[in-house]
Amino acid sequence: MPIRNIVSCTRQPNRAIFSFVNLFAGCQHYRVVMDFLPSGIVNIIVGGALYRCQANKVKRLIDESRVEREGLASLNFSIQAGELSFHIPADVYEQLKAHPEFENYSIIDIGEG
Repeated sequence: MPIRNIVSCTRQPNRAIFSFVNLFAGCQHYRVVMDFLPSGIVNIIVGGALYRCQANKVKRLIDESRVEREGLASLNFSIQAGELSFHIPADVYEQLKAHPEFENYSIIDIGEG
């Protein structure tokens, strides 16, 4: 898969900062910044708004039920961070899964959608 959307990761001794794009309405790209702090809190800036959650509430989601629905295949991948969730491109998803901050994941299968 060609990588068009690069994930930036800056690691410091006690924190990690990620920057990448999300998908809005399947085609609009907005910058997301996730700052994992030593306290276990994650500051998330998306669409100009600031959200916070616990780092253990961050997980990647794969929605396999969307493959069956016409026009929704681009929305198969997302990030859930506490009460916040947003879609991400497949190439961003593939890059994030290599980082320990994003090791938690869930799969929504066709029977659940």
